[in-house]
Amino acid sequence: MVRETIEVLDERVTVELTPVKYRWRHGDGEARTSRTAGKMLPTRADVWEKETPTSHMYLKRGGHRHGLSAQPRFGARFLRKRQQ
Repeated sequence: MVRETIEVLDERVTVELTPVKYRWRHGDGEARTSRTAGKMLPTRADVWEKETPTSHMYLKRGGHRHGLSAQPRFGARFLRKRQQ
């Protein structure tokens, strides 16, 4: 999540962005959508045989141009200044 408080028209506003969906493009015409950004796998050989929400198996060797996009959820809170 990304959170930042800014001033808009003399009012403090907290803006929040939270990724809710990730779209992985593998560069070979295949793509996958997941709700997780993924993580590094341990170096144990047995985990490489298991499919994960972000894994992909290439059928041909070669260079592939990868891509990732995230669909965010937006939110804002308006914090009123106290009257003096």
